[in-house]
Amino acid sequence: MNVLGYILGRIVQMIPVLIGVTLIAFLALQLVPGDPIKLMLGGRATDQVLAAAHREFGLDKPVLVQFGNFILNAL
Repeated sequence: MNVLGYILGRIVQMIPVLIGVTLIAFLALQLVPGDPIKLMLGGRATDQVLAAAHREFGLDKPVLVQFGNFILNAL
């Protein structure tokens, strides 16, 4: 029974670490300078193409919604 308690305790301790790591990874991606869509499409994209790509990748949504999608996609 002692080993089972130890394992359950370690699993509970793992949850905040996973949340912290995903938060740091998400913020690192958000803080990169420049627009990732413009970098992906280059200088030849029109404003309509850029707006459509932002919608497609969910970059037009609030940051909390983007973080939720990031976690769901990671799972």
